[in-house]
Amino acid sequence: MEESETNQVSRKIIEKLPPYPMSVLHQGVDRTKLKQANWKKRSLDMMKKTTVAVAGLALVVSLGTMVSPSFANYVNGLYMANAPIAVPVPNSLFTTFENADAGILHAVKNGFVQKAGLSVTDQGIKFEVNEVLADPVRFLVVGSAKDKNGKVILDANDMNTSLSVLLKDSTGKRLLSAEDSWQFYPTGTDYVMWHRELSSYINKGNQLPDQVYVELSLSQIGESEGNWKLSIPVDLTKAKAATKTVEVNQRHITPDGEEFLLRKVNFAPSGTELVMEGPPSMGLSYQLVDDKGVEIAAWDDISLNSWDKIDMSSMSIGKNMITRYDQHSEEASQKPTQFHIVAPITDQKNMTLKLQKIYDYKSATLNAKLNPDKMAKEPVKAEEGGNEFTFKNDQADERSITVDVEGTLAKQVASVKEWRATDEKGEKYHAFFDGKQTRDDQGNVKVKGKVIIFVSNPPKELTLGYTMKVIEDTDQKWEVPIQIEKE
Repeated sequence: MEESETNQVSRKIIEKLPPYPMSVLHQGVDRTKLKQANWKKRSLDMMKKTTVAVAGLALVVSLGTMVSPSFANYVNGLYMANAPIAVPVPNSLFTTFENADAGILHAVKNGFVQKAGLSVTDQGIKFEVNEVLADPVRFLVVGSAKDKNGKVILDANDMNTSLSVLLKDSTGKRLLSAEDSWQFYPTGTDYVMWHRELSSYINKGNQLPDQVYVELSLSQIGESEGNWKLSIPVDLTKAKAATKTVEVNQRHITPDGEEFLLRKVNFAPSGTELVMEGPPSMGLSYQLVDDKGVEIAAWDDISLNSWDKIDMSSMSIGKNMITRYDQHSEEASQKPTQFHIVAPITDQKNMTLKLQKIYDYKSATLNAKLNPDKMAKEPVKAEEGGNEFTFKNDQADERSITVDVEGTLAKQVASVKEWRATDEKGEKYHAFFDGKQTRDDQGNVKVKGKVIIFVSNPPKELTLGYTMKVIEDTDQKWEVPIQIEKE
């Protein structure tokens, strides 16, 4: 189809517009220089240039919006997006979310949420970005989408398949690589939240600008295909000023010769972040305590004492833990960096990291012979390396068999993993444990729950077991003082 004359005009105008048109009007002016000699001439020259810019842009905008409604949406979104938004939000949407962690709530309380209030409409659907929370540790964006009748139509699947989120500086340069993805979280409200960490970017030696732009692009919302794009400016000046970094650079060597480093701790509005290089590959457990020995936060990669307390909707594991993520190097010889984010620590002068355990994975073989027809009356007992289990009361449906299990693990065994099942014909089936792991008064791990075996036709006999166990080493003695405020 031949392009109409008006569309040709609109397209050519759009192509000639810079990425951030309002920057023409908001030039950075050194006001101290304006007070120097010849200030009248400088001011007059600036006024002339600004007048020409404004007049030119006004002509372009007025012409474009007359000939093309889509052009009007484009201009409205981009120009509004460059308006200042670094204004605290007293009644933030973040506080209404069921997955708002302690870091989010602390940042909201202290005025680090910025109101966006920008929207774009296509196919009768209005896509809006409402608020942004950002500091050098985390970046969170809240948005919504509604049809012409005000019905909420934003869906998690739509976000994962058609959403593109880019972070750029004021020149349009992309700050994060294509591999740095944003995560989508339902909030239990009419709004959704996109989230990603920023420290892996900074950890590579990059500097975070004072002003960044988050660009969101959607190609499908619900059943409707379209084009929804917004560019949101975010002022990081206040958040960067409120973030403090304490260099630690303390190393520890495990009995197996593994070396890892607590490199630094970042104290940001949305969380306190520990940066570790090359921690034990199989996991560790540690505490953060204050100068009186009171626990501030704790992390355990096996999380034995936390399984029944984990709330996945709030992304929290361990005491005051918000999240943890890895940064892998392109060099195979370099170990990954781990970032552990705990709730903001704001009222301590000093604290100490105490290593409690490191973990190792060992091969194991448990073989419990199960006869589904007899298990109701005859529970099956099995043992492996001091780990004792009892299996009973199987239930079967069209897709799986469920077996009740209770057990006590041997000393220094923190967990068992990789459950498998084999029938009388040698056919292998995947299985998984669903239940709780706690400790008794003697420190042994107690296992109670169900093992679910994925099998379509219940066999006459099954051999059930696991192939791996986690060994804990509690003899690690490593304490790292972290001086937050110098004496």
